[in-house]
Amino acid sequence: MTTEAEKAMVTKLGDTSVDRLLSKPGRKPRLPTVKESNPLTTSKCRLFKLVRVQDETGISGTGVVAEGVQFTNGWCAMSWLTAMHSVAIYPNVQQLESIHGHNGRTKVVFD
Repeated sequence: MTTEAEKAMVTKLGDTSVDRLLSKPGRKPRLPTVKESNPLTTSKCRLFKLVRVQDETGISGTGVVAEGVQFTNGWCAMSWLTAMHSVAIYPNVQQLESIHGHNGRTKVVFD
Protein backbone atom coordinates (compact mmCIF):
# COMPACT_ATOMS: atom_id res chain seq x y z
CA MET A 1 0.00 0.00 0.00
CA THR A 2 1.24 3.48 -0.83
CA THR A 3 1.71 5.86 2.09
CA GLU A 4 0.58 9.47 1.99
CA ALA A 5 4.24 10.58 2.21
CA GLU A 6 5.13 8.50 -0.85
CA LYS A 7 2.16 9.93 -2.77
CA ALA A 8 3.21 13.46 -1.79
CA MET A 9 6.78 12.81 -2.91
CA VAL A 10 5.69 11.44 -6.27
CA THR A 11 3.18 14.25 -6.80
CA LYS A 12 5.88 16.81 -5.98
CA LEU A 13 8.05 15.21 -8.67
CA GLY A 14 5.28 15.92 -11.16
CA ASP A 15 4.01 12.41 -11.81
CA THR A 16 0.60 11.25 -10.61
CA SER A 17 1.11 7.61 -11.65
CA VAL A 18 2.16 6.39 -8.21
CA ASP A 19 1.87 2.69 -9.07
CA ARG A 20 4.21 3.09 -12.07
CA LEU A 21 6.90 4.71 -9.92
CA LEU A 22 6.73 2.17 -7.12
CA SER A 23 8.91 -0.83 -7.83
CA LYS A 24 7.12 -3.11 -5.32
CA PRO A 25 4.49 -2.55 -2.65
CA GLY A 26 6.04 -1.38 0.61
CA ARG A 27 9.19 -0.03 -1.08
CA LYS A 28 10.16 3.58 -1.54
CA PRO A 29 9.27 5.02 -4.93
CA ARG A 30 12.05 5.20 -7.49
CA LEU A 31 12.85 8.62 -8.85
CA PRO A 32 11.66 9.30 -12.39
CA THR A 33 14.20 9.43 -15.19
CA VAL A 34 14.88 12.74 -16.93
CA LYS A 35 12.75 11.59 -19.86
CA GLU A 36 9.85 10.76 -17.53
CA SER A 37 10.04 14.06 -15.66
CA ASN A 38 10.59 16.17 -18.80
CA PRO A 39 9.91 14.43 -22.12
CA LEU A 40 11.24 17.45 -24.04
CA THR A 41 14.74 16.98 -22.60
CA THR A 42 17.26 15.63 -25.08
CA SER A 43 21.00 15.19 -24.83
CA LYS A 44 22.98 17.87 -26.62
CA CYS A 45 26.51 16.65 -25.91
CA ARG A 46 29.12 17.99 -28.33
CA LEU A 47 32.51 16.44 -29.05
CA PHE A 48 35.54 18.67 -29.53
CA LYS A 49 39.27 18.60 -30.08
CA LEU A 50 41.87 20.93 -28.56
CA VAL A 51 44.02 22.04 -31.51
CA ARG A 52 47.35 23.70 -30.74
CA VAL A 53 48.81 25.85 -33.52
CA GLN A 54 51.92 26.86 -31.60
CA ASP A 55 53.35 25.03 -28.57
CA GLU A 56 54.30 27.84 -26.21
CA THR A 57 55.64 25.53 -23.48
CA GLY A 58 57.26 22.80 -25.60
CA ILE A 59 55.39 20.08 -23.70
CA SER A 60 52.34 19.00 -25.69
CA GLY A 61 53.39 19.71 -29.28
CA THR A 62 51.13 21.02 -32.05
CA GLY A 63 48.03 19.72 -33.80
CA VAL A 64 45.30 17.84 -31.92
CA VAL A 65 46.59 17.56 -28.35
CA ALA A 66 43.38 16.67 -26.49
CA GLU A 67 39.81 15.52 -27.09
CA GLY A 68 36.73 16.20 -25.10
CA VAL A 69 33.00 16.51 -24.68
CA GLN A 70 30.78 19.39 -23.67
CA PHE A 71 27.76 18.05 -21.81
CA THR A 72 24.23 19.40 -22.17
CA ASN A 73 24.63 21.42 -18.94
CA GLY A 74 27.78 23.17 -20.27
CA TRP A 75 30.37 21.24 -18.24
CA CYS A 76 33.33 19.87 -20.21
CA ALA A 77 35.56 16.82 -19.79
CA MET A 78 38.87 16.76 -21.66
CA SER A 79 41.45 14.00 -22.10
CA TRP A 80 45.03 14.83 -23.10
CA LEU A 81 46.52 12.80 -25.95
CA THR A 82 50.10 13.59 -24.93
CA ALA A 83 52.63 11.19 -23.39
CA MET A 84 51.44 12.23 -19.90
CA HIS A 85 47.75 11.23 -20.09
CA SER A 86 45.25 12.96 -17.84
CA VAL A 87 41.58 13.89 -17.78
CA ALA A 88 40.22 17.20 -16.50
CA ILE A 89 36.75 18.65 -15.87
CA TYR A 90 35.82 22.31 -16.48
CA PRO A 91 32.58 24.19 -15.70
CA ASN A 92 32.39 25.56 -19.26
CA VAL A 93 34.31 25.76 -22.54
CA GLN A 94 35.26 29.41 -21.94
CA GLN A 95 37.18 28.51 -18.78
CA LEU A 96 38.85 25.58 -20.56
CA GLU A 97 40.01 27.92 -23.35
CA SER A 98 41.17 30.57 -20.90
CA ILE A 99 43.40 28.01 -19.16
CA HIS A 100 44.72 26.13 -22.20
CA GLY A 101 44.22 28.63 -25.04
CA HIS A 102 47.67 30.24 -24.77
CA ASN A 103 46.37 33.61 -26.02
CA GLY A 104 44.71 32.19 -29.13
CA ARG A 105 47.46 29.73 -30.07
CA THR A 106 45.21 26.83 -29.04
CA LYS A 107 41.54 26.51 -30.00
CA VAL A 108 38.60 24.33 -29.08
CA VAL A 109 37.21 22.95 -32.34
CA PHE A 110 33.81 21.25 -32.19
CA ASP A 111 33.14 18.24 -34.46
